[in-house]
Amino acid sequence: MKLDIAICDNQPEEIQTLTRMIRQFQFDRNHNITVDTYSDGNHLLKEYQKPGKYHILFLDIEMPGHNGIETAIKIRNKGDRKTKIIFVSDSLKYMQNSFSVHPFHYLQKPITEGMIMDILTQIIAEFEEQQILYSVIDHAGQETPIMVNEIQYIDVINSKTKELCFHFPKNTITTRGTLRQWNGLLEDHNFFLCRRDILINLLAIHYFSDANIILHSGESVPISRKYRKLIRDQYLNRIIVSCTN
Repeated sequence: MKLDIAICDNQPEEIQTLTRMIRQFQFDRNHNITVDTYSDGNHLLKEYQKPGKYHILFLDIEMPGHNGIETAIKIRNKGDRKTKIIFVSDSLKYMQNSFSVHPFHYLQKPITEGMIMDILTQIIAEFEEQQILYSVIDHAGQETPIMVNEIQYIDVINSKTKELCFHFPKNTITTRGTLRQWNGLLEDHNFFLCRRDILINLLAIHYFSDANIILHSGESVPISRKYRKLIRDQYLNRIIVSCTN
């Protein structure tokens, strides 16, 4: 698998150590990995012209100029929601503030080779899982392949006729089926009911607003009182587990 990684740290020795560990992982696992390095957030942002430039960003939090969290906010504001951000710090005191940019992980120095091996293994597994394909028959009778990670949510149009609508960032697909069937298929891929008639992708959630879920796309999806605590807990648990493992 091809991975583009960036390291941003104002301490050259930390960059060298992290680069060495990534190269060791590359050698051991036979992956194609590129590593770019930056000495501060300003330099990284200057080069970060479009979303998706890197699959993974290792950001030191305490840097002169734009610190790691400020740099991550600016990258997210460019529309980059898929890049895996990993914060690196001497202290855990910044962890709470880091949640706003949905980091994949939060590492406390000193970093060990085992930490890097585990994190890169997790990320590759997640990327591979996101490539899972299903096929649906749309309302015109055509078979359409869909990527699981691209589904934002599925809702019921008409329960009697078993009509469902799959919502993606830029389009929708109407098909026949039941939410119960898709809930069973997707329950191991971060999908949860947020209403009896809506199945949502946890990875598509940006934040919560009263009785609604706001997605990364900006769309608002209602959430019932019955499922509100479950969804919030699952969402927060995913962030906290990612940051503390």
